[in-house]
Amino acid sequence: MHPYVATCLNELGELARRDGRFDEAEKLYRRTLQILEEIYEGDHPTVASCMNNLGLTLGAVNQSDQAWELFSRAVAMDVRIFGPEDPKVSNRLNNMAWLLRRKGELAEAESFFRRSIEILLKFESRNGRKHTSWDTTFNEYLTLLEEMGETEETMIKRYDASSRR
Repeated sequence: MHPYVATCLNELGELARRDGRFDEAEKLYRRTLQILEEIYEGDHPTVASCMNNLGLTLGAVNQSDQAWELFSRAVAMDVRIFGPEDPKVSNRLNNMAWLLRRKGELAEAESFFRRSIEILLKFESRNGRKHTSWDTTFNEYLTLLEEMGETEETMIKRYDASSRR
C-alpha cells in the first residue's frame, strides 16, 4: 500500500475526531496505523504521530488503558528518533498529562506537564524563541494547578519562575 493512502486515511481520521465522530476516527486511525507499520520497519515519526492520534481518540471516549499504551509507545519512539528534549516528546507528554487529568489523577498529570514544560523551556533556550505549543501547554498546566487548589499567587510565581529560565 502506498504511504499517500495512509496520509489520506489519517487526515480523514483527524476530521472525524475533531467533529466528534470518534468511532469513525478510531477505525480510520487503526487502518492508518496498520498500513504505516507494514510500510515502515522499526521507528518512524509518522507511525508515532498516528499512535498519538489514535490515543487522543481513545482517550476522548474513556478507553484510557489503550490510549495510555499508544501514548507510551509514541513517546518512546519519538525519544529514540529525536532525543528526549525534542518538542515532539513534549507534545506526547502533554497528551499523557491530558489523559491522566481526565482520569482524575491530577498529581501524576502535574509531573507530566512539568516535564513537557521543561522540554519547551530548553527549546526556547536553544532557539531564542518560544515553541508554538508553549502557550497551550502552559495554560493547560495552569488550569490543572487551579483544579488542584493552587492559589492565583502561587500560579503567578510559577509563571514568573518559568519565564526567567
